[in-house]
Amino acid sequence: MQQLHLVGFTTDFKGLIFSTRQGAKSGSFVVRPNEAVVHALVELARRGVFEFTLPNELASLLPATGSAPHPVADEPG
Repeated sequence: MQQLHLVGFTTDFKGLIFSTRQGAKSGSFVVRPNEAVVHALVELARRGVFEFTLPNELASLLPATGSAPHPVADEPG
């Protein structure tokens, strides 16, 4: 599995840009966050992988706990 590093936002602020190199100024991988991505991040934070606190105004927009998608197994490699 390829490790990606956050570079920044797309120019339209609708996506996140990632690079294979840490500290890169540009990247070729773009992720447009959706509800599934947010749920995955919240689940990782819940499991203690990293600390993550949503502001109350954002947390109230998420569906109730338990409706997040199931984690996907790591790909071999």
